[in-house]
Amino acid sequence: GWVVISTTVPLSGDPAVAVNPNGLLSLLALGQDGNLWNSQQSGAGWLAWTMLEDGVTFTGTPTLGTNADGRLIAFALGSDGNLWAAQQQNPGGVWSTWAHLEDGYTFQQ
Repeated sequence: GWVVISTTVPLSGDPAVAVNPNGLLSLLALGQDGNLWNSQQSGAGWLAWTMLEDGVTFTGTPTLGTNADGRLIAFALGSDGNLWAAQQQNPGGVWSTWAHLEDGYTFQQ
């Protein structure tokens, strides 16, 4: 049946999901506070939601992908109109800080 992952962070919109190299899932979701939150599957359930670096707020649903070396990479539209990216520092590991993709374009949702 269905399992509640966590109710401690009010979320907005649909989560993104990807598979870590160890086969466990990782979720990324937009919080009602404009921050992006991550939860990862553990052997016994799900870990608590953790915020990916404060200081950047977002407006769009995030997307997760996988680099060639197995690290997950996240993309999301910031409230400033920039496209931002963060990636795991090693496969299944902690996340880097957000960096916006500098190409002179801004985007709208």
